[in-house]
Amino acid sequence: MQIQNVHVKNFRSILNESLPCDSLTALVGRNGSGKSSFLSALELFYNPSASVTPEDFYAEDVTQDIEIAVTYKSLNAEAKDFFSAYIDNDSLTVVRVFSDPQSGKSGSYHGMRLQNPDFVDIRNTGAAMNKRRKYNEIKKEGKYTSLPSATSADAVLRELDNWETQNPEHCKLLRDDGQFFGFTQVGHGYLGRYTKFILVPAVRDALEDATERRGSSVTELMDLVVRSVLAKRGNVEDFRQRTQDEYKEIMNPMNLPELDNLSQDLSRTLKSFVPDAEVLLQWSELPDISIPMPPAEVKLMEDDYESRVERTGHGLQRAFIITMLQHLDAVRFVEPVPESGASEEIESVAGENTFQLPNLVLAIEEPELYQHPSRQRHLASVLLNLAEGAIPGWPKAPKSSTLPIPRCSLVWIASPKLGSYARCPRKAANPGILNSKKPIRELWLAN
Repeated sequence: MQIQNVHVKNFRSILNESLPCDSLTALVGRNGSGKSSFLSALELFYNPSASVTPEDFYAEDVTQDIEIAVTYKSLNAEAKDFFSAYIDNDSLTVVRVFSDPQSGKSGSYHGMRLQNPDFVDIRNTGAAMNKRRKYNEIKKEGKYTSLPSATSADAVLRELDNWETQNPEHCKLLRDDGQFFGFTQVGHGYLGRYTKFILVPAVRDALEDATERRGSSVTELMDLVVRSVLAKRGNVEDFRQRTQDEYKEIMNPMNLPELDNLSQDLSRTLKSFVPDAEVLLQWSELPDISIPMPPAEVKLMEDDYESRVERTGHGLQRAFIITMLQHLDAVRFVEPVPESGASEEIESVAGENTFQLPNLVLAIEEPELYQHPSRQRHLASVLLNLAEGAIPGWPKAPKSSTLPIPRCSLVWIASPKLGSYARCPRKAANPGILNSKKPIRELWLAN
């Protein structure tokens, strides 16, 4: 499931523009030409909890909705079945709409599906009685006399859907009423199973990703790949159980006379005030023992020199950020196999042929930033391979199996100095776009 096209309306510097995408897409243009706005629009589309401010609207005109439409191609069989009602020419288009922040309703997802324009008014009618009334009125028209009777609003919508399924030649691709699946488990499915977006901005603190804390990349990676596997090991579980048993034995009230003595002392004092009262002291249910896992310390080594992340060069830090995000996205969708290597883990999943990672949309602002020319060329080669479906650092599966590694849609934002390859004037409505892999290779791999 790859992005085929991104259409943006009324967002920041973009009034109404489309960005056709391939597995590898580069945006090259002057500062202020709208390159980053497209990436921000994609980030807004993919973040279910995203919100907007009046400054995000084109010319700060909140009366015009922000619309971000993403069209996907290369859907697998499961995705086509999931979104069958929204598939048109083997593509899926989803629109996210943001209204005035003061309206109280913003960020809804809409699917583009084949609908009869004559039925739009019926679907948009709120009250069930009015929906049935309009349905009965349209049944009197010659083209729709075959519509069966419907006694409820749900029956009306069901019969309209049936008619459209049987008469696709009379339908057009229209936006639904905002009940599309979205990225969380709503309705019949969700987009997050098939597509994932990662933004690598031009400015990002590598130390944030390398420091063990709640929400950091290294902590989530350690939890998913190391700690979850370690916690399931037999020797660790045996140690935890022995500790738990000893803890319960030590805390058994039969072995703690101090608890009973205190209860009796308190009761004697209480009886001086209330003769028929007493104090009972006993333990609440003992909690399970938790075995804490040690935190990880991340260091980087370059040219046999070990250093903390924040003390390395900016080029290495940036490469480290891409590495962390790339692997973090992959392991989120691979269930670790206890006490086995990464190669066995991937091959076992691939061999089942029942699990696929979502397609990764990796958006990198100025990928050549802080890189020397030789490393720029190497990074370009790695990104090209990534766009073709190979994740560097992950082992290859046997020819007989299929790796659960997605093809990757790459959106690069290059610096203005490369504008000679795809020049975009500052006043232009959209940045220069390169979709052919050949000029991209020439652009990034040139000596």
